[in-house]
Amino acid sequence: MVACFVWLLAQGAQLPNRGVVPRSAAPGGWEHFAWALVALTILGTVLWAARSFMASEQSQKAQAVRRLFGSLCTAHGLSWSDRQLLRRLARARAVDNPSKLFVEPRHFDGASLSEPLKAQAARLSQLRQLLFGK
Repeated sequence: MVACFVWLLAQGAQLPNRGVVPRSAAPGGWEHFAWALVALTILGTVLWAARSFMASEQSQKAQAVRRLFGSLCTAHGLSWSDRQLLRRLARARAVDNPSKLFVEPRHFDGASLSEPLKAQAARLSQLRQLLFGK
């Protein structure tokens, strides 16, 4: 709507109840200003669309990671508390995708556990046994 109005002004079109504004009578800067405003509107729209697309992609990726982790936990019959423990372990090990815990047994090494997780070392050992059979 605004872009159409700006375009009409730039073209010197006849506006309702206003008469015709000849191009020669219009100040020279208005036409350039109108086109700059149109360009900025288009640029803003493109940037907004790109940002929305990127946010959507990141949201879908995060959702896929959560779903994979949930599916793996369900497949292994893990309880809610076991899932929470695995999430804590993933955060402590700086693992970007907690599903990696299901394929990388080195994360369960009790010797290098952080202090808060040492209290859960026995349960982590049981989970390692359940997941890897070692």
